[in-house]
Formats: sequence, structure tokens, C-alpha cells
Amino acid sequence: MRQVFFSCALLFCLYCLACISSAGEPKQTDPLPQPPDQKAAPSEPAEPAKKPEAAPAQKADEGFDIVLLMDSSGSMKKTDPKDYRKEAAKLFVSLLSERDSVSIVSFGDTAQELAPLTPGGKGERAALFRAIGRITSREMTTNIPEAVRLAFDSLQKSKRQNRVILLMSDGKIDLLSPEKDAAAALELEKMLPDIAKAGIRIYTVAFSELSDAALLRAVAEKTAGAFRYAQTDRDIHVVFSSIFERLKAPDTLALEGDTFLVDKDVKEAVLLINKLPGTATVLFDPSGRRVVQGRISRDIEWFGSKVFDMITIREPAVGKWRIRLSTKEGNKIFVLTDLKLKTTFAKDRIVKGAKVVLDAWLERDGAVVQNRDVLSQIGFFADLIEPDSTKQMLELKPTGKEGLFAIELPFKKAGEHTILLHSGGKTFNRTREFRVAVAEPTPQEVPTQPVQKPQAAPPQSEVDWQWVLMQFGMVNAGILVVIALILAVRKAGAALAARKKAAALKAAEKQGEHEPEQ
Repeated sequence: MRQVFFSCALLFCLYCLACISSAGEPKQTDPLPQPPDQKAAPSEPAEPAKKPEAAPAQKADEGFDIVLLMDSSGSMKKTDPKDYRKEAAKLFVSLLSERDSVSIVSFGDTAQELAPLTPGGKGERAALFRAIGRITSREMTTNIPEAVRLAFDSLQKSKRQNRVILLMSDGKIDLLSPEKDAAAALELEKMLPDIAKAGIRIYTVAFSELSDAALLRAVAEKTAGAFRYAQTDRDIHVVFSSIFERLKAPDTLALEGDTFLVDKDVKEAVLLINKLPGTATVLFDPSGRRVVQGRISRDIEWFGSKVFDMITIREPAVGKWRIRLSTKEGNKIFVLTDLKLKTTFAKDRIVKGAKVVLDAWLERDGAVVQNRDVLSQIGFFADLIEPDSTKQMLELKPTGKEGLFAIELPFKKAGEHTILLHSGGKTFNRTREFRVAVAEPTPQEVPTQPVQKPQAAPPQSEVDWQWVLMQFGMVNAGILVVIALILAVRKAGAALAARKKAAALKAAEKQGEHEPEQ
């Protein structure tokens, strides 16, 4: 009986102590949010692979309607005396496909449409090139708002999802009158919300130190576009190719020194090679065959200028190719391939300290590559190049979703950063490049883009001390009751034993009285 009482008392005490400890424990918090791309990745290998949802700008399978606004003001005679901007515009048109349409607009005193929206296929490029050739440098003023208005009106007639205005200028709004300049600036400012609401993005190129970079950057940011700066005329084509890369998100091959590796999945390679004036680009295929401009086969197209060569190779031979380069800066190798490197990353500007996730996956025929044997032989890496040229090499880690890798990027410095996303193994490689302007947070941006601190242990919830003290009193009262019960039981047991002993003695005495004497 006493063992039962002691067991009940012990269980009651343990229960009370558990109630107290649960009152002081933190409440369970929600799991850490995952990057949005992870939610779209397939959760089971047996299920058909689904594409993580990408940003609209990354939909390379959809065509674009693009209006090129080219500055024709008289200052271009000084900043671009060799008309490199025309060659850059031709390069940009050549990089587009037949699914894209391009319009050419020249602006200065007024805005003039030199070519309406025209398909960018090879058959129509001649007409677009002729329109680009008509761009002059004779206009007295720079009427940027009128050019934007003309492009906006043209794109409003289009039903395409991807519509872009590409604005390039070496100056600022200049109508020869401060009053007119102010009125034009106000007109442009009023247009931007309507342009953004229509889903049209403006990409701007500030050319030379004479340009109003602040205005052009603001125009791009307010329409979800991107801003680029070309310091000299020799940089214009590099900037235009970077905008193409931002829009179309093509796969690229890594250039290791002067060589690049072509794998069996590459269907076409487009080489954009920078060169110094007076030099020539020489290409060597995997067999060692020498390829130069003027002596090319049917599978190779060569578009050359004084500062760059664009070489298109259809069905390139598998293996290691070599290029004789005169400069190693800004060279690109875009490829059409069945095996693509994908990411949802599409940022052009962030606030310093913001939490930014870079994700990546390989995709074949629209499906995420999930074969573990394949994934075990490749890696996903990112080079983060800071404004002072400091480079960090980061490895993307598996996210728990088959085929999807990610890492949080540490943006700790203000200024322009370059991100090189790589995936590759022994027999192939893919590369993507991004440029991100990292800014100090403004008072308006601090609440909306707070600095994310490293996740620590879940925060402790507040303890209800009144409830704890109440339970503590209940426990003490329970213990006292148990002790009282134990003492009562023991006392009752002792009394019972005494009565039994007395009864036994009395019985013995009676028995002794009835026994006969011997």
C-alpha cells in the first residue's frame, strides 16, 4: 500500500515540474523562409521535374519588342568621333533572334523613327543596319523626354509581355532654356509611372562624363530596368552586350586564358571578341585548323569592326578551341545549348547588407537535371568581385530540393559588384555574369530593406511569471498534501500495528488462562 502511495506522489511531482518548465520554454517559431525558387523545384525524384519559377526578364524563350533610342546631338562628334555606337547597335541587333523585334529611333532636337518594330532575324537585319547608319551627330539639342514618349507610344501598341526601351545618351536634357529644361524634366518624370505600370522597362546607357548619369539611373530604376555606364567610345559595345545578356540570359562558356571548351550539347557559339585597333582575331578549332576573317566556312559567320569581332559558329566541333587575343578584357562566348545554367537571380541594385540569395540549377529540355550521378560530378560556384577588385569564390550548396543549389551573397561594400556564376565538370562548363550596384541604405529604404542579421536561436518568448508562481504554489501544496498523506498512512499503519500487537497479546493472555496447570 505504501509503495502505491509513494509512486503516485512521485508521478504527481514530475507532472508539476513539467508544467513549470513548459511555461518558461519559447514558443515554436515558423521555419526560416526559403528562396522563392526552392518552392517550385520538384520535391520527389519520381515526379516529373518542374522548373523553378524565374523572373520575367529571364524568360529566354519569349520574344522581346525593343526600341533603341540613339543620341544624335552634336556633342557626339566629340565623344564618339568614330561612330562606335553605331557598330555597338549593329552588334546588339545581331545578337537578337527572329523572335525579337527592334525599332531604331534617333533623337536630338526631335525624335525620329528610322525603323519601326522589325523582326531581328537575319533576313531583316540589313534594313535595321541601314536605319542605324542614318544616325547623325548634328542635332543642336537633346530632347530625351520626346524620345521616350515616342518609344512609349510605339510599345503601347505591342501585346508582348517583354517590352524594353534602350536609351543611350552622352548628355542631359538640353533645350537651350532652363525653363524648357525644367518643364521637359517634369514631363519625363510624369511619364515614368505610366511606363512602369504598362510593364515596359527602360535600360539606360550613360556615355562619357558629360552624360546626366543620375537622371539616367533614376529613369532605369523607376521602370525596373537597368543602368550602365560607358566611359569611352570603345566601351559602348561591351555595355550593349551586357544589356543583351541581362535581357536574354544566354548561357556562356568560360574563357580560360585563350581557350574554351565546347561540349556535345552546344548547338551554336557566338564569340564576342574585343581587339585593339590594328590587330586581327585568329581562331583555332580542336583539330588545330586556323580560322580568320575572309577565309571561313559555311558554318561560320564573321561580323567585324575596328574594336570587336562577332563570330558565329554553327554546330561547333566538340573539344578545346583557342583564340589569339589582343586583349583579355570583356570577351564573351554565348552559346545555344540543350544543357542550360539557370537562376532566378535578376537584381541590378540592392542595399548594402540586404539578404540576397543566389540560386542555380541545370536544365535540359525545360526540366531540372536531378540525376544524382550527374550532379555528383559537377559543382556550382560564384565569383563575387567587389568594387576594389577583391574576389571571393563561393560554393553553392544543395538546398534539399533535387538539383537546386543556393548561397547567400555577402554584400558588405557599396559600389558596383560583378557576380560570375559557374557550373561545370570535366567535360563541360556554363557561366552567367551579373552586375549589381550596391548602395548605402537611404532613410526611406531602411524600413523596407532592413539589414538581415545572421539567424540565431529562436527568440525566447516572454514568461508569464504569474502563471509560474501559481503553478509553483500548486506544486508546493501538492507536495505538502503528499507528505501529509504519507505521514497519515504511516501513523495509521503504526496504530494498526499497535492494535494488532495488543490484540495478539490479549489473545495470548486469554489462551494462557484457559490452559490446565501441569
